[in-house]
Amino acid sequence: MLSYLPCDLVDVILSRVPTKPLIRLRSTCKRWNSLFDDHIFSKKHFVNAIKESAFLLFINVRLFTISCELQRLDGYNVNLRELSLRKCICKNNNCKIYEVLHCDGLLLALTQCFELIVWNPCLKETKLIEPHIDRLHIPTPGYAIGCDKKYGDRRYKILFFGSNRHRCPTRGFFVKYSKVEMYDFTSNSWRILEAKIDFFLSFPTRWISLKGNSYWVGADENTNECFIVRFDFSTEMFGRLSLPFLANLDSSFLPMSVKNDRISIIQQKWNPYYVEIWMTGTVIDGQELSWSKLMRVEEETIGVWFQNPYFYIHDEEKKVVVFCYRERWNKDRVCIMEHQKYTEVYVEEAEDFTIPIIYNYVPTLDHIR
Repeated sequence: MLSYLPCDLVDVILSRVPTKPLIRLRSTCKRWNSLFDDHIFSKKHFVNAIKESAFLLFINVRLFTISCELQRLDGYNVNLRELSLRKCICKNNNCKIYEVLHCDGLLLALTQCFELIVWNPCLKETKLIEPHIDRLHIPTPGYAIGCDKKYGDRRYKILFFGSNRHRCPTRGFFVKYSKVEMYDFTSNSWRILEAKIDFFLSFPTRWISLKGNSYWVGADENTNECFIVRFDFSTEMFGRLSLPFLANLDSSFLPMSVKNDRISIIQQKWNPYYVEIWMTGTVIDGQELSWSKLMRVEEETIGVWFQNPYFYIHDEEKKVVVFCYRERWNKDRVCIMEHQKYTEVYVEEAEDFTIPIIYNYVPTLDHIR
């Protein structure tokens, strides 16, 4: 049927098809297959197509897609499907991936031998990026991947924190860097970025990505007050945004999550113990965040302290949240909280030093350029 339509109209129709079904149509004909190499079509598809939210679980240096389905009698059914770099271009075949970052469907895999692999699982594309030699001596390098949108195009960049790193003396997971570098995919080169860093970052490699920009929880180096740090890859500038509650360096780990252009954050409190989840309205570049409380869960419901938890909002209306965390007995756990109900759905022995991370992922047709 579509073969009788004008090519321009076919392009418009296909640009509205979600990514995964569209990939299955790739082998239909040469004309449709050629669209996947068309930068203009990829840009049109990013704007027009319905965004398919998938969720990734990084656990024991393995990466999975994770889905949770509610069964009427048996509770939740959790399905894991492993994603692997079939043609890993890392020079050392025994080198493991210790961190996976993401931005709009592109993944940035960090290896134990200090190499960076940019990966689009949807298109099965990879690119190896070698850091400078001086980065090999930094114990905990910080990275982020984002995109520059100021040219009406999506130009990806990698942000690197390095040089003269030191930890906050009272809270070990807050780190301060004095040097920032930027890798530009258009020039395939690194350059030093002139940026003032007057704050600590909480777990610099653990951040969220929204609309091509990066967000961390940070703390002022003078007042110890916590806030959200945003890095805009178009202006190449840092900015500060407010939290929905007061927090400082003595506060517990404050994990964030993203879904449907909205940021969520968790606060855990002692005496009495409870967990609160806050959510913003739609995030608009250059504007302050507007927060509202999504849910609060009391101690008698949870019964455990979430050690460095990560989470995503599975169903906002029904208040269903999926958590993953590593407990002190070296077990990685995935659980679901719904209203005042806590259900453990997956347990795995911890085999590596990396703690489990769960986050939102949207497949993309963007090529690695």
